[in-house]
Amino acid sequence: MISQQVKTMGVAGVVLVIACVGIGVWFTMALTKSQQTKSELDSAHRELEKICKEKIFPNANNIERIQEDQEMLETWIEAVTNQLATSDIPLTDATPAKFKSDLEDAIRELVRNSAAQGRPARVTPDFRFGFDKYRGDVLPERADVPRLNQQLDIIKLLVAELYEANVVRLDVVTREVFEAGATTTREDSGTSARRSNRRPADGGGTAAAARPAAGDMFESQRFTVALEAHPDTFADVLNRLATMDIFVVVSEVDIKKTADSVARREPSAREATSRQTNQFTDDSDAPPVVQIVTNPQDEPPVTVRLVLDVYSFKGV
Repeated sequence: MISQQVKTMGVAGVVLVIACVGIGVWFTMALTKSQQTKSELDSAHRELEKICKEKIFPNANNIERIQEDQEMLETWIEAVTNQLATSDIPLTDATPAKFKSDLEDAIRELVRNSAAQGRPARVTPDFRFGFDKYRGDVLPERADVPRLNQQLDIIKLLVAELYEANVVRLDVVTREVFEAGATTTREDSGTSARRSNRRPADGGGTAAAARPAAGDMFESQRFTVALEAHPDTFADVLNRLATMDIFVVVSEVDIKKTADSVARREPSAREATSRQTNQFTDDSDAPPVVQIVTNPQDEPPVTVRLVLDVYSFKGV
């Protein structure tokens, strides 16, 4: 008969064998996983080495194509900016007294033209077209005269287009105030301080950079006009501004009606009599007491405020 000690040793041996098998399986799985991980790392390493040894993108063909595109774009930009520069209003130098004399002559001419073709004047006799600063004996600084002359020329062109479009009334014209001591800004009245990159008064400047930045190729001045016009006239105003020789961009538009665009027509005496006759019979055949009538020709004027940016371009 097997003793208790032998049985215990047999059970311990079986347990030991099972533990050894389990440990062997675990080590085999760990080794397999390690080999798989090592294989993946080796594959990734080989792929990285392959990428590192390849030529960096873009290749020679792409570089050549990019250079051709760059030359084409530079040629196009040069042609466009040179063409736009031909429509630029020049900066004309003069003495302050000469500018003041030309300004008063121009204002008188603009006021006189506002009443052309036998129609009522579209501006008041004391309208200053944005140059209220120079009323009376006030003269500008000598350094400001070239740009003031440019602004005067621009305003004369803008006002001429408004007159040609037959606006009903011209209420406000403002310009970008740049003179020393100016306190207005673009945000509160459509004006701003002078840009730091504006060209010199003599219109010159050195072409130091072969490829100037886009901001160095152009600059803008802001003008504001407020007017009253019929709707079809307002559409003509926008079309005229878009086709001017100078480059004008309408930055803001504020439009309001001056009256109700729906006209109400009272019934005639015959219609009123007919309605009274039929009021006790069949109301469905009676004419309406009031008819609502719309007609594009009868549209009331609208008040319009336009903020205009006039761009000047420098050739390259």
